[in-house]
Formats: sequence, structure tokens, C-alpha cells
Amino acid sequence: MASMILGDYGAEVIKVENPKMGDETRTWGPPFLEKDGEKESAYFLCLNRNKKSVTVNIKDPRGQAILHDLTAKSDVFIANFPSGKLKKYCLDWDYLKVINDKLVYVNISGYGQKGPYAQRPAYDLIMEGESGLTNLISRLGNSKVPLTAGLPVSDIFTALYAHGAVMAGLIQRNATGKGVYMEISLFESQLSALTNYASNVLIDEKKESLKELDNSSHHPTLTPYQPFPAKGEVYFNIAALNNGQFEKLCKVLGHPEWCEDSRFKDNRTRTENRNVLIYLITEETRKKSVDYWIDELNKVGVPCGKINTIEEALKHPQIGPCRMIQTLNHSKLGSIKLIGPAVKVENYEKEAIPPPFLGQDTNFVLKQLLNKTDAELEALHEEEVI
Repeated sequence: MASMILGDYGAEVIKVENPKMGDETRTWGPPFLEKDGEKESAYFLCLNRNKKSVTVNIKDPRGQAILHDLTAKSDVFIANFPSGKLKKYCLDWDYLKVINDKLVYVNISGYGQKGPYAQRPAYDLIMEGESGLTNLISRLGNSKVPLTAGLPVSDIFTALYAHGAVMAGLIQRNATGKGVYMEISLFESQLSALTNYASNVLIDEKKESLKELDNSSHHPTLTPYQPFPAKGEVYFNIAALNNGQFEKLCKVLGHPEWCEDSRFKDNRTRTENRNVLIYLITEETRKKSVDYWIDELNKVGVPCGKINTIEEALKHPQIGPCRMIQTLNHSKLGSIKLIGPAVKVENYEKEAIPPPFLGQDTNFVLKQLLNKTDAELEALHEEEVI
């Protein structure tokens, strides 16, 4: 995902894959998009726009030589392997920095490059559990069975940190003229994303904040900041974080006197008296429809919103103006719809490249960048180097 974001910004991204099976996410389905005997998983398609697929056998010294030659012409090398694994393929930082002393090398792993878990393989699910996120979600949902986020949040957080690290690395490289080595792990990224929950545990010696986790959809330190039921027990979200917003909320609910109540004078007292306040608000919100409350609260500037299904979210009125759904023409699968990039850059319009099929660009890249001849490429294919 990190390289996809960089591709959205205009980088030429070369995705190196195993010649026999490719990126394993190609097989992560159903669902698959299938046409004329060709198929790709929806999972792979959503993470691989704006990339070229080059297949190289990194176990073969000739394959390693190809990657060395590509590295010599590259600005950034992003690796995603357990600690030390790339060293035996001569693709580690110590080896590649000799080939390209201006290289920005980003080393992504499960647990980091040091420590007792450094050699362990890891996926998002494992990191959710190890970081405390699974326990947090399960307690909030009052579930005896562990609950996960449902999204690959550890992967997403790591990718966002990694793409930012690449940008910072390029700035440093341009300032110093020297390459940069950077480490990022799923564990560190997910732990860092715990933000206020981890901070509460570190600072609250009495662990009072932890008691608020069980069977709760409210925020541990902000009130009111949670879903509320409207008429028909249809829920919507209200986030009145400051005194001004709370005052407006009280007026819309028909109770301006709550603002003068000493129990609700600021966020601290509202949080300390949360149970009473939430009961009072709920008694009012149940009287009218979600649409009524959304309209009235938005009129006065109180943040609120519906709780949509994914299908509803993909039909949201903001989808069009934000250009969040792309239709791309895949060379084998035809027209495909994908979520577009979150960042839009003014005066920069780049037509997105559809996710590649396995090895789609191998010959093109090796010809263009390494001046390989047709005969050389044919031999490399026959000998399963590429």
C-alpha cells in the first residue's frame, strides 16, 4: 500500500514478484474478478494500482544481479521481510548502499529488526492481538470471543508511516547527498496507533480509565462522543467536544438548562457524570428520527452523522465530489471499479494505471532500464530467472 500511495503521487513503482506465484494477495479470495479464464482477487486489485509487475527469482544469483542493476537506477527500495532474511539474497541495506549510495531503503517487518521476536513472521491479525487492539475492541464490544478490527489496520498504519518515511528520506537524501536507511514494523505502527488508549494506561496509575472500556461505545475521555438511538432504535453519532458545541446540542434537544448544570459545565465534569448525561440525551434523541436530528444539529454546527453500511457509504453524497471511486480499464479483466486515492493534489492530474497482471511489465522494464535484448530475456525466462 505504501508504494501504491507513492504511485498516486507520480512515482514509477516496480513491484518485484515471485515468477511462479506472485504476490500471495492475488489468491486472497473470494471474491475474485474473473473474465475469459483470467482472475484477480478483489484484495489484490485494491492495493496495486499504479505499479509495474516484474517477476524475478531472488534465490538465483542472476535474479539478484537484475535487482542490483535496477537498484542502481532507483531512488527508493522498499522491502517487506522478517529481520535478516534479505541478507542471504544480497538485498540488504549494507549490500545495496554500496551499489547506490543515494538510496532510500525502507525495511518493513513484523516485529522490527532487533529483539526476541525479530525473526518471527507476522500478519495483521497477529499484530492486532500482540498490540492489545484485539483486547480493546473485544472489551468495548463486551464480547467473550475476541473481536478484530475487520480491516487490516496494522498493515494500513504501517503503509501510511512507510510512505511518509520515504518522503522524509528523500528530503534528507536531497539535503545531504547520502542515502538513508529506515526501519518500520507492523508491531510498532499498531502500538503507536493506540494513541490515547496507550497514553491513558501509561499516565493513569489507578487504571480508572480502563474500567470505562467494558461494554462501551463511548470515548474514554470525551463526552458526549458516541452513538445515540433515534426513533425506531436507529443509531447515529454525536460528537460535541467543546462547551460551545455542547451548548448548541442542549438547545437543539430542548434543554438549554443543562448548560448551567454544574455536573456538565465542561468536558471533565461531563465525563465524570457520563452515565447521567447520556441517559438524559438518549431520552430526547429517541423521540425523533435520525434525519430530523442530523438536519437540526448540522444547522447549528454540531458534528453528527449517520452510521452507514459499506454499501451506503459507497453511495454517499461526497463520493462524487471527492472522486473516491475510480473506473479503470484492465487489459485482461476489462472495466474495474476501485476506491481512489485519499489525497488530491492541486494542478496534478495523473491517469491511474490498473493493477498489473503477474509479470506484465518484466520484459518492458528490463529492456527499458537495463537494455536487455530479446535473446537475453528469452533465456532468462527459459531458465526461470524471471
